[in-house]
Amino acid sequence: MKRIILCEGKTDAILISYFLERKFGWSYTEKSIISLPVDRKNEVLNWYTHPEKPNQELAIWGTGGIDQLPVKLGSVLDRTRNERDPINRFDYIVVFFDSDQRDEGECREMVQKWATTSDLNITGDLQLGQWIDATIDLRKRPPEAYQLRILSIVLPPGGKGTLETFLVDALRNSSDHDRQLVDEARRFIGDLPDKPYLERPRCRPKACLGAILSVMSPDWVFSELHQRLTNVRWEEIESVMSTYKQLEKL
Repeated sequence: MKRIILCEGKTDAILISYFLERKFGWSYTEKSIISLPVDRKNEVLNWYTHPEKPNQELAIWGTGGIDQLPVKLGSVLDRTRNERDPINRFDYIVVFFDSDQRDEGECREMVQKWATTSDLNITGDLQLGQWIDATIDLRKRPPEAYQLRILSIVLPPGGKGTLETFLVDALRNSSDHDRQLVDEARRFIGDLPDKPYLERPRCRPKACLGAILSVMSPDWVFSELHQRLTNVRWEEIESVMSTYKQLEKL
């Protein structure tokens, strides 16, 4: 069976891969396991294997934005509906996205709409942050219902904002030194004018996180975001670990 994690972008994919590899024992593989309609210009699709889970490859698909999440969810489900070999069907699907200005109810309604549009039948009430059972109809004769599980994770949990907001808050609560660093970074970024660098609202939390990571690891300031993000021991921060812990069930 195959598993897949759908997320908005590359930063999400980096953090998810961090936990898959360091905490849950998955390993990146250069091999493309099965074909999916990924746009390499705006998206990232990586595959992972686990030594204790043969034939259970896992993919992370950074879809290029929240508007693409329902599109890619539909692609994954269609791929499964048409697959004749059961070993190549997806049986676990995770959807990661930012709440932005939505409350929990609005986020739940959005996931339900995505499911309905994709003809994914959810069993019972949809709960964010929890694995739930669902079914789709396979395209075969005679008709057959296929069972899978789906998990929706919204960041930050229980609030509004983005992945960057969630990570900055997590760092602030990790120690007194980090609290001081986060407060100073927020003050600095908050005092900067919108033009010419921070015209889009989403730029400020990204800039704040970048400033914090650059101070925490100044030798890595000119490195790729991937390197700076993985230089932090996120698994030691309780709020981050508890959010990603559900991935252990993949």
